[in-house]
Amino acid sequence: MGTHIGVEKLSLSRWWLPLFVGVICPGLVLLAVLHLYQPPSTSVTTIVYNPQKFVGREVKVSGRVLSVLDGENCSSFGLDDGTSIVEVVYCGEGGEARVRSGDLVTVTGVFQMVKVKRSYKHWIIANRVIKKRGESG
Repeated sequence: MGTHIGVEKLSLSRWWLPLFVGVICPGLVLLAVLHLYQPPSTSVTTIVYNPQKFVGREVKVSGRVLSVLDGENCSSFGLDDGTSIVEVVYCGEGGEARVRSGDLVTVTGVFQMVKVKRSYKHWIIANRVIKKRGESG
């Protein structure tokens, strides 16, 4: 009675597989890499001796805590990597970094540099301070 127009079926290997392998898989891999990105770890010495390279950038450094000063809203402490020292200011959870002198920590934050008289003062405005387990002074 009516005419039937034959429609060719699209097979999985002809359409979906190339789309999946060529577009979707690389996209998912790229999203995973971007989601897991952390700033590379840098030494305090590298930052102190090349400060212009790091000003305003997020840095991740590890070292031993020196002389903690807890204020009302923030904590401040020196961070020593064995060669150089940088000041860390932390105003996170409750304001206190909950570290003691001698603790080994990893700090992530933004590096700042300010000229004071004839020299420069270096700071890391920390947004994260992680105390290494089992280490204390």
